[in-house]
Order: sequence, then structure tokens, then C-alpha cells
Amino acid sequence: MEVQCVFLSGKGIWTYGKIIDEIVFKNRDRRVLTTRRLRLCLGNDLLMTNALLYSCSILSAASFLWYAIDCLTTVRMKLEFERYGLDRYRMLTGILQICGVIGLWIGYVVPVIGVLAASGLAIQMVLALCVRIRIKDGLLSSLPAVFYLILNTGLVYLYLQGV
Repeated sequence: MEVQCVFLSGKGIWTYGKIIDEIVFKNRDRRVLTTRRLRLCLGNDLLMTNALLYSCSILSAASFLWYAIDCLTTVRMKLEFERYGLDRYRMLTGILQICGVIGLWIGYVVPVIGVLAASGLAIQMVLALCVRIRIKDGLLSSLPAVFYLILNTGLVYLYLQGV
């Protein structure tokens, strides 16, 4: 049952939502009680999904922008890429990460671009994990790649939810 409604939440805040189902039952006094499960909405978008999408997207974009600038400009990252055996791909990696950041920003308006950007960043993290395994780095060194792989895979999922 999809009925548009406005309801008062437990904290006394008016919220806009949709009733997704309704259960009617009788209590001991034979009074009819109704329980409704509500899906919070803002317009046609789910409020909580939007908040999660924006928060994760901002975190991912800020982190990848920082890493891309670091990758393109610092001697430390040049030495790291030499250690990986991938020094010729350092500039490409930084540029692709900047493209991913821009894609995440555009994804707020055009979700398909957000899906592509988050997918690209997730693929980069899979490749980063492969490099870490190949050069026998420890688990602690690999945790950022694992975290950002999970984060960007989650972003792909959220974008695909039609937000």
C-alpha cells in the first residue's frame, strides 16, 4: 500500500514519508489498532540513503583527491611507485583518481556518472590490493585499499538504488 502521508515522529518532528504496509489487529479491549511501517522520504528520494550516499561520496572524493595530489606532486609517492615497480603509472594513477573524484561530484546530478566513477575507484583499489600482495606488504599496509574498496563498492550499490 503506497499512500503519501505526513506523520509526527517520536521526537515531535513532522516528516514526509510513504506507508509501505499496514497491519491491523485488535487489542484486549477489542479496539482496532493499526501499525504502519513508514519509509522516510524527501521528495522521491530516500532520506537516509541520500545522507549515506553524500557522506560516503564526500569521504571518498576528499580522500582520493588528497591521494591524487600527493601522487602527482610528492617525491615520497614517486619513491613508493618505484617500490611497487609501477613508476611509469604514477601520473596515470593520479589523473584517473582526479577523474574519479570529479565523477563522484557529477554523480550527485547524474547518478550513472557516479556509478562509473565509484566503480573505477573500486577497481583501482582491487589493483592496489593485488600490488600489495605481489610486493608482500603486510595487512596493515593493505587496510586502506580494503577500506576504500568497500566504501566505493557501497557507493556503487547506493547509486544503483536509484537515488
